Amino acid sequence: MLSWNEIRHRSIKFSREWKGTTSEKSVDRPYRKEPFLTDRQRVEYLFALYEQLTAPLVAAPRKPSRRRPAPGPAGDAMILDGGPGEP
Repeated sequence: MLSWNEIRHRSIKFSREWKGTTSEKSVDRPYRKEPFLTDRQRVEYLFALYEQLTAPLVAAPRKPSRRRPAPGPAGDAMILDGGPGEP
């Protein structure tokens, strides 16, 4: 984990390195060296990157259980008790 001082030093270095550049160039550069030619190309690339990074977080579908349910007691019919005083 980075300390606050390390974060501060990196952000100062970043701001000095990118001083005077367009915001799009500074946003694109951390993801790849060559610039995106269109906004669509940028969005497609970033969504693909997002899917790669989040894929491990999605739970794999569970396989159906191979176990069969245990058989119930003989005569699974429900018996209703009327309570006291009822036949």
